[in-house]
Amino acid sequence: MITICGYDIRKPGSFSNIHQMIGLCPQHDILFDVLSPYEHLEFFARIRGVSSSSLEEVIIRTLKDIDLEESANVFCKYLSGGQRRKLSVGIAIIGDPKIIILDEPTAGVDIVSKRHLWTVLQNKKHDKVILLSTHFMDEADILADRKAVISKGRVRCCGTSLFLKNKFGVGYHLTLVMRDTLPDKTSDIVNLVCEFVPKAKYSRKIAHDLSFILPLNSVDNFPLLFTTIEEEIKTQSRGLNIISYGVSMTTLGEVFFRLEKNEEDLSEVNDFPQATQKHSTYLPLILESNYDDKGKSMQDFQTGDHEDSEIMVDNAVELRSDDIIKKPFYIFFAMLKLRMLCLMRDFKTFINIVIITLIFCFIGILIMGHEMIAPSMKPLPLNIGTFEVAIAMHNETSHSVARLSSHISNDMKVEWYNGSFASLLNKSSLNLIAAVNITNCCHPSNLSFSIVYNDTQIHSLPTVINTINNAVYRMMLDNASMTQNRTFTLSTHPFQKISSSGNFNYLAFIGSFWLGMGLVIASATIVIDAIIDRETKSKNQLRVNGLSFLGYYGPYILIFTGIMIILCFGLLCLLYLFKFECLKETSALIPLLGTVFLFCISSVTFTTCVSFVFNKAETAQTHMANMIIFLGLIPFAITTALYSVNSDSMAPYIAHLIFSVLNPMYVPYSLFYFIFKVPSACRLNLALSCSSQYLNKEVITLVVGTLLQIPIYLSVLFILDYGKAGGSFTDFVHQIFRIKSNMKRKTSVSSNAIPSENCDLKAEQEKVDSFIHGSIPPLSNYPVIVVQNLKKEYLGKGKLSKLCKKKSKVQVEPKVAVKNLSFVVESGDIFGLLGHNGAGKSTAIRLITAEETPTKGSINIRGQNIVPGISDVFGLIGYCPQHDAQWKTITIREHLELYSVIRGIPTRKIKRTIDSLITGLQLEEYANVQTQHCSGGTKRKLSFAISMIGNPCVVLMDEPTTGIDHYSRRFIWDKIITTFQGKQGAILTTHSMDEADTLCTKVGIMVQGELRCIGSTQHLKNQYGAGYTLEIKLNHSDGSTSILERHNALKLFVDQLFPEASVESDFIGRIVYNVPQESVTSLSMCFTQLEQAKENFKIEEYSFSQTTLEQVFLNFAIYESEL
Repeated sequence: MITICGYDIRKPGSFSNIHQMIGLCPQHDILFDVLSPYEHLEFFARIRGVSSSSLEEVIIRTLKDIDLEESANVFCKYLSGGQRRKLSVGIAIIGDPKIIILDEPTAGVDIVSKRHLWTVLQNKKHDKVILLSTHFMDEADILADRKAVISKGRVRCCGTSLFLKNKFGVGYHLTLVMRDTLPDKTSDIVNLVCEFVPKAKYSRKIAHDLSFILPLNSVDNFPLLFTTIEEEIKTQSRGLNIISYGVSMTTLGEVFFRLEKNEEDLSEVNDFPQATQKHSTYLPLILESNYDDKGKSMQDFQTGDHEDSEIMVDNAVELRSDDIIKKPFYIFFAMLKLRMLCLMRDFKTFINIVIITLIFCFIGILIMGHEMIAPSMKPLPLNIGTFEVAIAMHNETSHSVARLSSHISNDMKVEWYNGSFASLLNKSSLNLIAAVNITNCCHPSNLSFSIVYNDTQIHSLPTVINTINNAVYRMMLDNASMTQNRTFTLSTHPFQKISSSGNFNYLAFIGSFWLGMGLVIASATIVIDAIIDRETKSKNQLRVNGLSFLGYYGPYILIFTGIMIILCFGLLCLLYLFKFECLKETSALIPLLGTVFLFCISSVTFTTCVSFVFNKAETAQTHMANMIIFLGLIPFAITTALYSVNSDSMAPYIAHLIFSVLNPMYVPYSLFYFIFKVPSACRLNLALSCSSQYLNKEVITLVVGTLLQIPIYLSVLFILDYGKAGGSFTDFVHQIFRIKSNMKRKTSVSSNAIPSENCDLKAEQEKVDSFIHGSIPPLSNYPVIVVQNLKKEYLGKGKLSKLCKKKSKVQVEPKVAVKNLSFVVESGDIFGLLGHNGAGKSTAIRLITAEETPTKGSINIRGQNIVPGISDVFGLIGYCPQHDAQWKTITIREHLELYSVIRGIPTRKIKRTIDSLITGLQLEEYANVQTQHCSGGTKRKLSFAISMIGNPCVVLMDEPTTGIDHYSRRFIWDKIITTFQGKQGAILTTHSMDEADTLCTKVGIMVQGELRCIGSTQHLKNQYGAGYTLEIKLNHSDGSTSILERHNALKLFVDQLFPEASVESDFIGRIVYNVPQESVTSLSMCFTQLEQAKENFKIEEYSFSQTTLEQVFLNFAIYESEL
């Protein structure tokens, strides 16, 4: 049962009272595309009953709260995802509802806007109830007073952050920063920590930072440990090379992860017990003994028992550099297999292409069949019996015509008349075929007569003449017995109808239009795959993994040319079944087959070039076919019009020549037209043979022109693909002439490259310069990547993405996306590149992957400079893009097989390599599942696995855990940490400060395209952090003094200890302070004082933790907004 303010939601009458109290922000935005944020808020404010007098004020205030004042009148369909989420939150809080339900309110919102919303919600929560569900543990930690963890529909635990961290957390994290000197003092430092805190766990070493886990039950030992560390920093008496340290409380994310990991150990709970305290409820579902920390004890460290150093799984395949050999033949067939699988698993699309093509071709065949199909009509015999009529006769001579009349009457009825022919015209009732007036009949050989015939009776005249001739013939025979057996036979066999009388054949034109359109549509449809590859970034992923231009487009063109050949073969079979005359002539069949075969290749190449016009497959499916049809139809119409006007002029042929060489879509239309018009022209000219007419100059021009199209558009395709991959004209010339870039090429260092006050950036720049301009170290000691003074400028609002640029007369101020970016990533480093949206992180990644050309600067990987477009150095890079670059119909295993072949892994090791990746990332259940059926977390694991194939020396990870649940995120974190322990390095971009803090050995924060700070996370916290957070909870059960008295006394104590501290939240028995960095001069002194206060004020639990990396980032984000 669920009740809200005493109202049972199951009762229909209660809802009218409930809905006025509730504001809801659903997980998915439910907004109207054609309404603005202002109109949305006005609509929902009126529903909530806001009065008209205060409506404007309420809307303006809400727009300000959700930071949408500038976009108040913009249609929702034009808002970004983050802005839409903020509007959904605004709809939930407008009207001042008493209960606010928020389901993932800040998903997709950048960190600065997220913090702004958190402040708004914190201000709104007084005298209200807010129910929040979220995947962000920091959001729950900041906003929620009590947190409940739910698993499988049951509440597993509930309480305040401090309560949960104390009960289920690992304790405090101690981080020590060491100098970059030798020898390594790690073992001595571990001995020091364990000397004062015996139960301390050695966590890991990241670059020069050592991390330990200090248990909560050893807090009383902290003051002495911290005192010793502070003395060592000042005096270096033990020679441990410690320069700074910091301490932080376990995060709520770690609590959640541990609860999820130990879910199998959780007991069943039937009823949720009543809270015994105001803010904390503990369900003893997890035994303390079940928490087996993954950290290492001193004994583990000394014996070298580092389980995390294993790569993926125990049986991971070891690959040496000399094992990696790329074999173009294997790569070609791997890509061929990919195309075949995509085609077979999208068989409906293939069938649609075939059906549509054959329908258009069949229509064309039917139209041309009236003229092109060989005649099948039989001769029609003509005799007088065909006409059921009589013949009228008149004898003007004195000789008898009885014998003649008798012979004629054998064939038809004879009627005699007297008078002239004119007299017969008045006898309309007579059914006469003709009238014969005999003028001379003295002898059969000297017979003359006149005939008047009825022209309404078709073929009447030749029939009557033939009847009289037969009668005369019989009269001349001496042997009467042979008369009946000998006659003249008359039949009609008309010539085939000719549709044209000049240079234009309209039936051939219309038929060629339909036949050509069928083939053109097919060629336009099958290239959608290329656009999908670019849209999903699969093409770029293949390129970054080292796939060459021929390796990608060779199998692609081969497969789709094969499809075109199958379609053309089907068309020729239809023409043969309909017995087209041209297929009977070798002189017509050879150029027809040859041109069609060449067209299949050139059409695929040409339409692939045209596909670069489109960035989205959906747009291409709508417009591509129409564009291609008109690209061929308009030139065809122009050419035929010129030929029909004056075929003897050179203008028609010149136009035909140009289109034949430059426009493959013109070829099928004109080929069928110029071949199919030949039989008609032959009949019109009464030619006995058409064989020589088929090999006319127009047809020969088409054959040669189509052949030339193939190298022309292969070259165009190479240039377009080179430009799409970020190549410039200069790089293109270098590639053509094999001009190699010197590893130590000079790059100018801008005078304003580094802020003068930032020593860390200066040191990093000097380190970069030492590698680029100094003596070249051995390759084994060379950093995995060196970026020097990288700069990228865009002209105005558009990107300089073309190979050649025309200078504009109007000077446009260039936009600097990346400015003088320099850093080094060494083996074992994970370099975090952080920044606000638009800070230049993504541009920097695109420059490193050579998707774009830098305006200035160099990128060096293992001693080789990256050349945009095509470069052998890509074989050294692994890439995990932000958006999964995967094929929907290909399984996880098939993806890994493909990239293993491209990477050059030996065939004998491919299966073991894939199995180790699948097992290590727990993908066994989904190994043979197509990616379109996989979850977001599974896809991210696949992207990470692809980036790790072949052990690349540097891996670029762009938001590797975006959009996945916290448990899967922590799982991938563990794999990243265990992987990058050897010769590999990585660059990580992320919006999650927790992720950067956990994974990165070094972090750089970008502001407006420029690196503003660099160093380890602990170093940045010490130098730029906002200080510490102090959270104290008093014991409610102590009866000696009231909790209110102890609460007030505690506040006085903290004010004296930290005079600059500010109160973040204050409840009776629980108080949270923000302590500035400058107020903490000694951690040992702070913990000493807090331990004394714990006894004096009966404190149940407390935490004193350094602020997170997120606060450092926010400080720079605020600095960016002030620039």
